[in-house]
Amino acid sequence: PKGFSIHDIKTFDPADVLARLIDTVPNAHFAVEDLDGGYRFNKPFPSYALGDQNVETPLEELLHHPVSRVVVLSPDHDVDQFLKIMDEVGLQSVSYAIGYTAWLDIAPKGIDKGHALNQLRDNYNHTSNRVLVMGDGRNDIEMFQWAQSLGGHAFAMGQAPEEVKLAASAVTASVTEDGVAQVLMSLEGLEFIQ
Repeated sequence: PKGFSIHDIKTFDPADVLARLIDTVPNAHFAVEDLDGGYRFNKPFPSYALGDQNVETPLEELLHHPVSRVVVLSPDHDVDQFLKIMDEVGLQSVSYAIGYTAWLDIAPKGIDKGHALNQLRDNYNHTSNRVLVMGDGRNDIEMFQWAQSLGGHAFAMGQAPEEVKLAASAVTASVTEDGVAQVLMSLEGLEFIQ
């Protein structure tokens, strides 16, 4: 792969989750992330969504191999409809988050951004109270909880959904208003690399 290497990968069997979702949202686009970081999908996703290592595959073939992630895109639903549908499906055996559209990311139970950042923090012996995270999506809520549990700071971007803002310790300006830069420039002693 270009610019990264995989050191620790968590997988799960997607068969049960996919079968339930196929029954619930049969017209959706389904993709699975393979162990090499590539994706197999049953219907095309937007070109920006999955990177360039993609293979279109019959839906049945997505069910039979361990994967690190499942992605579901349902063009037939808006985000509120999709949130309601996912509440009714009850995906307790996995971790999942819904994006700004009817986009669903599913990972092994307990695997989220907070888990990954904690692993990095442990690997690099980073002190707990110097953690700062920023995000704007529902998939950032666990990361916010993790940072705050360590005494760190969690900033939601101004354009984030209300539930994301409520999970953060503070809210900064939106992306278009340079919210990340505003937070970084407010940090004492921050040195910028030219």
